[in-house]
Amino acid sequence: MYKKALKCFVVIVVMWTVSLWTIQEKFKTGNNMIHFGEAELYHKTLKRLKYKYLSENKTSTESVWQLFKPANTTYLSDEEKMSAIKSSDIPPGMNGTPVILEDQSRYTLKALINKGWVDHAFNQFVSDLIPLNRTLPDPRDEWNSSKIFVKHHVLLITKILLEILLVEIPSYSVSYEKAMIEVALRSRILNEDIRRGIKVIDIARRMKTKLRCENVTDHLHKPLEDYIRSVPKTIIVRAKNREGLSRSRMLAINYTTAPVVVFLDSHCECTKGWIQPLLDRIKRNPTTVVSPVVDQIHDSTFEYIAQDTNDLRIGGFNWNLKFIWSAIPREVLVKRSQPAAPIKTPTISGGLFAISKEYFQKLGYYDEGFNIWGAENLELSFKVWMCGGSLEIVPCSHIGHVFRKRVPYRGKKGSLRRNLVRLAEVWMDNYAKYYYERIGNKKGNYGNVTTRKEIRDKLKCKTFEWYLKNVYPQLQLPDKYVASGQIFSIGHYAMCLDAMTTFHTNNNVKILPCHYEGGNQYWVYTKNGEIRRDEMCLDYLFNLVTLFVCRGRDTSQIWLYENEFNRIRHMETQKCLQVIKYPERLELTLRKCNHFSAQKWTMENYIIERLTPELQIYAKRKM
Repeated sequence: MYKKALKCFVVIVVMWTVSLWTIQEKFKTGNNMIHFGEAELYHKTLKRLKYKYLSENKTSTESVWQLFKPANTTYLSDEEKMSAIKSSDIPPGMNGTPVILEDQSRYTLKALINKGWVDHAFNQFVSDLIPLNRTLPDPRDEWNSSKIFVKHHVLLITKILLEILLVEIPSYSVSYEKAMIEVALRSRILNEDIRRGIKVIDIARRMKTKLRCENVTDHLHKPLEDYIRSVPKTIIVRAKNREGLSRSRMLAINYTTAPVVVFLDSHCECTKGWIQPLLDRIKRNPTTVVSPVVDQIHDSTFEYIAQDTNDLRIGGFNWNLKFIWSAIPREVLVKRSQPAAPIKTPTISGGLFAISKEYFQKLGYYDEGFNIWGAENLELSFKVWMCGGSLEIVPCSHIGHVFRKRVPYRGKKGSLRRNLVRLAEVWMDNYAKYYYERIGNKKGNYGNVTTRKEIRDKLKCKTFEWYLKNVYPQLQLPDKYVASGQIFSIGHYAMCLDAMTTFHTNNNVKILPCHYEGGNQYWVYTKNGEIRRDEMCLDYLFNLVTLFVCRGRDTSQIWLYENEFNRIRHMETQKCLQVIKYPERLELTLRKCNHFSAQKWTMENYIIERLTPELQIYAKRKM
């Protein structure tokens, strides 16, 4: 019986193999006919989708991804498929609507999407589907739209410095290099009535990775050059070596004769009427450096998400010298007669701004000692304010920006810290110590800053103390904290509280070997009982000791350091922070307070008198 079944199975396998071979031969002989048939089927499918979306009024959600199945459009390349989608009557992403992928987990589509995220830190596949000239919503309110700006012939002659952030890695294919360029060219800087006023556009190329062979360079340059030929008033300025952001921008400036320069990151899109309000402010006062309202372009769906005019954000920074967005202070809000009027900002993000070329030159441009990227926006912000100028965000101008969660290219280790130390040495006076505490006072080799200090002296710039008092009084000085520094475990020698990361919320806090370099082990204990890492607070949620966004005196984020017993008590649960020892690791938890060493901690620089009177009473109780 088994032999008979085996024979039947063998016969079936042979017949199946012969059938597949026959079908394959027919496909080979009728290749052209099938290619035409599939292309026709593809476009007919798009046509049906058009009527479907028009009837359902859902032009933002696309189902064409199913056409990327291996069973469909076998003879169409990915570029042909995307071209058909872009040229359809209802291309994805129009009017800034989100492009939502269906079924991302199957077929070649998943590989395409994953590669885009790895290469560029955003959904490059979705970006490829959106036309270069897509429409965007007009985020301006009625007051902005009707405002008449200063018109002057010289005013409208500007220069746009658009950075193409090419990650030049030999393994990249031409199609994916083109995709990054498409994100840049979708910036819409030559749209509408500004076309005749733009003098020239520089595309400043920044080498991101040293190339291993010359032919790779040619392979990556050609797609950009092909695109640029079709864009009017555009030139490319190439750096011979890897120069980084600051020096590349200064290289491009040398090619301009325009009175105003505008810097734009590659991954941004400009809305209607974006440039006139910026130029208007500079025309009125050339020492004003202006930034548009920076709206969000979703990194996955490329939806354009505009800021609410009544809930705008301004720039700031923390003592890690990290740029942050902050709410407009209440005392400033009450004095504003119009929500959409220009507003002063302590810092700007650095990727999108306009400045008088003459004023920029007077300020000494950027620090040429900055490597790769980082610190240039704070340097510009500090010296503009301290040397007689001002920074503004102009709500009549909106530009969308893709905020990436990581930097998609490699840089020399320690380059950011080196830049920040140079910044602190030149501009922060005695307040630089607060940053140095965050890095364990390890400044490293930051080069010579004599020339930069001479520029500051020549301009007779004000002190950093003046800047903090008059421009950014909202920034709290670390001297006012109850404690600052590392939090040591007494029961487990040389182990410290570690935040693991500052970039994600709801991460578990760990107990790790003390490294005495600040960073993720640098904590501040506030007068209200918060144990903070910048904007994040130690919290107890879902039975986990974790970090969460500070919510202002939320009971789950209030901790009491009992100096007499060296305990950290969680006020909401009245339990104490304890280290639990497992065979291969240590974990943090809350337990009923006791006198065991697993619950004993030391906070650096602790001064009980800085607690609120109420918490001082609790801290001095014998419990």
